[in-house]
Amino acid sequence: MTSDDRTRDGNPRSTRMLGWVTALTGLVATVAVVALTLMGHSEAAIALAAVGTTATAAGGLQITVNIRH
Repeated sequence: MTSDDRTRDGNPRSTRMLGWVTALTGLVATVAVVALTLMGHSEAAIALAAVGTTATAAGGLQITVNIRH
């Protein structure tokens, strides 16, 4: 008999890894933006800030919907 429960029993390790990669991307982008700003490359710092923000926002979004009948 099969179960009606459709919750994932996948690998939660991959979910944790995504969180670490997202956090690390944000940290590296922040450090790089500060370094570029201090060296006088404001245009590159702005571009890198946009890329870092986008990567962090895309990796940090997770929506879970559980519908019970």
